[in-house]
Amino acid sequence: LTGADGVSGSSEAFDIAFEDAEFCEKPIIAAIQGQCFGFGFTSSLACDLRIAAEDATFCLPEVKLGLASIHGNMRLVQMAGLAKAMELLLTGQVRDAQWARDASIVNELVPADALQRRALEYAQMIAELDPGVIRATRRVGYMSQYVGFSETVTEGLEMRARATLDKGYIARVTGQ
Repeated sequence: LTGADGVSGSSEAFDIAFEDAEFCEKPIIAAIQGQCFGFGFTSSLACDLRIAAEDATFCLPEVKLGLASIHGNMRLVQMAGLAKAMELLLTGQVRDAQWARDASIVNELVPADALQRRALEYAQMIAELDPGVIRATRRVGYMSQYVGFSETVTEGLEMRARATLDKGYIARVTGQ
């Protein structure tokens, strides 16, 4: 993957596929079936929700290729914790869907024939909510990963001050 200038040809992909995902206006849902390896796995880690078929397998094989994982490494450590991430990153071994669920890499496991339907159900649930609230919620969630507590709380409070409560929802929940 090295071009004539000695720079990896995949570097441009990192700029758009990974760093921008958190700052996208809309939630991103990954529906994972079969082999989820390397770049595909790293791309799924950049999504907000990951639904996996029970037959899915996961692998970051970079160490076996003689490369150090970068984006996959950073995201995996954040999601799964250092011990589980290093288990996968340092061995390059394939892990099954249950391992990924137990490691908090995927949100839910479903039978393969239910995967698309379940991902669309999540999309529908989110689409029925106020888009501004969804954007604010995503922003605070991702800020909590990258900036300090005080800055995240301050930003969250500013967003909350601009919010309008859904009184219809409150009435439906409380019955009043």
